[in-house]
Amino acid sequence: MKYFFIVILSFFSFNLVVGQTTNYENLFDYEKGARVVAFSSNYGSVWDVEYVLENPQYERSDVSAWCTEQNAPFPHFVTIEFSKVEWLNIIDFNNAIPDESGGWEGISAKDVEVYVSTTSKDAGFTKVVNFRLECNKDHQIVKITPVQAKWVKIVITSNYGHEEYTEFAQIGAYDDKQRQTSISEEIEKNGFINLYGLYFDFGSDVIKPESASAIEQVVEYLKNNPTVKIIIEGHTDNIGSVTANQTLSEKRAIAVKNEIMKKGIGAERLLTAGFGAKQPISDNNTEIGRAQNRRVTIRKQN
Repeated sequence: MKYFFIVILSFFSFNLVVGQTTNYENLFDYEKGARVVAFSSNYGSVWDVEYVLENPQYERSDVSAWCTEQNAPFPHFVTIEFSKVEWLNIIDFNNAIPDESGGWEGISAKDVEVYVSTTSKDAGFTKVVNFRLECNKDHQIVKITPVQAKWVKIVITSNYGHEEYTEFAQIGAYDDKQRQTSISEEIEKNGFINLYGLYFDFGSDVIKPESASAIEQVVEYLKNNPTVKIIIEGHTDNIGSVTANQTLSEKRAIAVKNEIMKKGIGAERLLTAGFGAKQPISDNNTEIGRAQNRRVTIRKQN
């Protein structure tokens, strides 16, 4: 059994409001009506499932996080309900789990999937994205194509090796109010589109399956406009070395090009470029700003 040992600290929260994201409200906030309405299992105490929400009613400690029951089988899940249907396009995961360094190595969530529904807490879910969380790192932010949801289900399919328990810390969901029309309309109007429907694991250039829809939209645009040539640009935030960011941005652009070519578009119509963190479109001093800067841009060649 897990031991019960708490050192009470002053209240803390993993939300992004502290001097950084005052323009965005965390939709996973108990005071804004968010509620946990279903879960796979729950250890309780300071490892209660309610700790996935921002909730000032809960006194937090240096160990608080949601922990599953002992030997509960994968997958684990938690479903959160909003008070009304909301738009969201940014998800913030915190995976710095105190128990990782307290004798419970490997207890952190690893592979996660995100589903949304406007039907009910038990039905109508559509998969939005899946990805691998880094171990012992907070504010792992994923920017997704804007979706509407009243229920969000987070599914954990693996952890970092602990055989008995899995822990999962507070999460945030945000809407940065950015909406785009079709790829065709955006490119014809602006000459480019920042395509956030392309998903990669953190630090990886391998395109995830959930990117298929965005790839198909680009392919459809190119097939409908057979004389158009595009530049596929990779961009990163400013975290990490200049060299690493430059290399990653180049590799991601090439990965997107390869996927488009698989759909029948000739290589002569597709240039690639990587810019690393050189061309930010938002503030790299905020978590959400960095998420907006991590992007692939599809630009029409002149």
